[in-house]
Amino acid sequence: MEAMRVRMNEAITEESVLLYGDDGTLAGISRADALALARSRAMDLVEEWERPQPRRAGAVVCRLLRVQHPLVWESSAEASVDRGGGPELDPDLWFVTAHCEGRHYVLGNGHTFRGRIHAWCPAKQLGFRVSKSDITECSRETAYYVRGLLAGQEPAAPVDDEGDLLPPDDPEYRAWVHATKLFGQTGSWNERVRLCEVCGARLWPSNPKPTCWDAHQAR
Repeated sequence: MEAMRVRMNEAITEESVLLYGDDGTLAGISRADALALARSRAMDLVEEWERPQPRRAGAVVCRLLRVQHPLVWESSAEASVDRGGGPELDPDLWFVTAHCEGRHYVLGNGHTFRGRIHAWCPAKQLGFRVSKSDITECSRETAYYVRGLLAGQEPAAPVDDEGDLLPPDDPEYRAWVHATKLFGQTGSWNERVRLCEVCGARLWPSNPKPTCWDAHQAR
């Protein structure tokens, strides 16, 4: 989402404005009179940004609104989840991790790195992020939830300089096929170039290990 850029009050520099009245109709008025009207009603003169703006030379479409200063986004009942507010939990979406005792619960997309899951720890009353590879045990519902979440976050296939898909026999395309398949297992995706500590090959982004995923196994 784009950052809020709203012109209001003295930031509106046009000498004339088209002001929406209480009946929803537009009327031309000078900027000075519009600002005075806004102050008399303890309101703000705000540039219209939703509707297509009628064209009139030197004028801008505005309306009178009561604005919260400083301007902020609307709040949500879930806004305090990571600060101990306690979200509504789905009892079926539980999982266990080796990092913390007891059952934890999936809240949704982590919205940080690709594959990260937003979760809740009831014991600590704290929200946190977790990857699939961190989950040691989970419900059937959690397993399907995570599978669907990761499928929706798979990176797009690699393309050439013209934006066309690379052929299936291209090394980059083959690596993408293997990496996205492994992504469904690990839930990890690291875009940085990392090299295997044993053979020096480039590691797939979905491989969280320091060595190749399938090679160099202990015998």
